[in-house]
Amino acid sequence: MKRKIVGIFVCTLVIASAALPVIGTSDVVKETAPVLSVVDQQQNNTAEVHWLDSGVANWQQFVNHGNMIEKVDCHIGCYYTDSADITLSIEKIIGTALTSITYPATALPLDHQDWFTFDFPDVNLTYGETYHIVIRFDNESEYAWSGAYGDPYPLGLSSRSAQWDYAFKTIVDRFASPALEFTLTAGLGITLICENHGSEDFNNRTHAHIWIDGGLILVNEEWAEPPDVITPIPAGERVTLAKYLVIGFGPCVINLEVNPFGETMSGNTNAFIILFFILEPPIVIDVQ
Repeated sequence: MKRKIVGIFVCTLVIASAALPVIGTSDVVKETAPVLSVVDQQQNNTAEVHWLDSGVANWQQFVNHGNMIEKVDCHIGCYYTDSADITLSIEKIIGTALTSITYPATALPLDHQDWFTFDFPDVNLTYGETYHIVIRFDNESEYAWSGAYGDPYPLGLSSRSAQWDYAFKTIVDRFASPALEFTLTAGLGITLICENHGSEDFNNRTHAHIWIDGGLILVNEEWAEPPDVITPIPAGERVTLAKYLVIGFGPCVINLEVNPFGETMSGNTNAFIILFFILEPPIVIDVQ
């Protein structure tokens, strides 16, 4: 499982007229999240360019964590306008296309490299299985696909070298297992929301823990998910795990720690508390 911590630095100030009490699991607020396409696997190092071979399969492996793959972005370019059409396919076994799309040379970036979307018919893939992004075209063509040496995508190989990976992004409708995003924001109190971007429900403890270092904290310096509580988070929904008032003054650090899948992930942000109000950038933790 791939895990990452992402910080979004946008200053937020929320002003409300009523105090926000601590809520328990029985008070969990749910709302359906819009189903949006998400990036699953990616390799963004475009330091070098490789001229692709005509008449053969130029491929990059990836390990699927998605449900239904919708498209693939490749950092690619065409350097001859009369090049043959280019076809990208998704193949588990090289030579057997699960889905594909063909574009004329004039559709791609001309005489330079850039991200280009190959938007093929959607197809369901199996979680955890290895697939190939395959590019083919006929002779008398000039196409180049960016990438880098040093194995920047360690989960897969490429047709060029075991140490080379092409630059790509797989876009899926959603992750094929519970994929949780925790967002902690503050204004009048602290709010912790968890959104499940996956295609499977989450039915376990999130082990969420919030605490404040520094400042003069008079009320609610720390909050933790009750140890006997299981918080169901259905696929495609977001749940408010905590919403509570903090009273204090001065600069501080707000910390968030979660452990929904047996591995602790954490993040923190600098904040300033003025009585009931907290000024701070939100903390976002993605756990997949």
